[in-house]
Amino acid sequence: MVSGLPILFNNININMKEYVKTLGYIIMKLIQPINIVYGENRRVFPQILLHYRESLILCVLAMMLALLLAFMITYITLLSFKRYIDKIKIVLTFLESLPDLFIIVTFQLIVLIIFKNTGWLIFNLASLGDERSIFLPAICLSIPISLLFGRLLLQQYENELRKSYIEYAISKGLSFFYILNKHVLRNVIVGLFSYSKTIVWFMLSNLIIIEYLFNVNGITTFLIEYHTSEVFALGVLLLYIPLFLFYKIYHLLLPPMLKGEK
Repeated sequence: MVSGLPILFNNININMKEYVKTLGYIIMKLIQPINIVYGENRRVFPQILLHYRESLILCVLAMMLALLLAFMITYITLLSFKRYIDKIKIVLTFLESLPDLFIIVTFQLIVLIIFKNTGWLIFNLASLGDERSIFLPAICLSIPISLLFGRLLLQQYENELRKSYIEYAISKGLSFFYILNKHVLRNVIVGLFSYSKTIVWFMLSNLIIIEYLFNVNGITTFLIEYHTSEVFALGVLLLYIPLFLFYKIYHLLLPPMLKGEK
């Protein structure tokens, strides 16, 4: 329905009849996706899967980096700077407000300065031909997510540490690090899943900027270049269906104990 919106609005008028026709056309195309074409009558498969793979690699790498950075921020704060936790959350909130372009340009300048002074190009600044830029885009994509993850993790850990079972565990002589890993982490991860959809949406919205500025031939670049209704619908479904299946499998297979059920 979203992919047909450009047809719905004709200047300032709403063209409902053409919109319904377009939806029917898109549905018929999606029934036989192998016949969808783009550009100069070229079949969309398997070309769109190559772009999809680039975006998938970038997103998975960025998510792994974001989780690693977020847990590092959380554990360092709780173990070494616990009394400054409120100030650290304020700093994280401020850093979250920085524009994505500022983060991207900052990292690109760092790479250029290192290259100028040492002659060592630690990361490719952009994809060009056979030279792919993956790690620097993944880092730039992971930074905003890690800040958001870090702030949410700190809030979750704070909420758990106020509960009575923490006092009981401490009274038994268990170390604080052991309590964080054995008891608190399990409950925090479950709580974090409630924010994961927002985080994934945030990552996908940043993915458009990242792929454009680093010339990554990902799925969003493909959809921008070939923005017909049926290609857009197919590309969005490729992004949505794996996430939908992941959340369904999570809710079906997650042990009841991790959900806090008795």
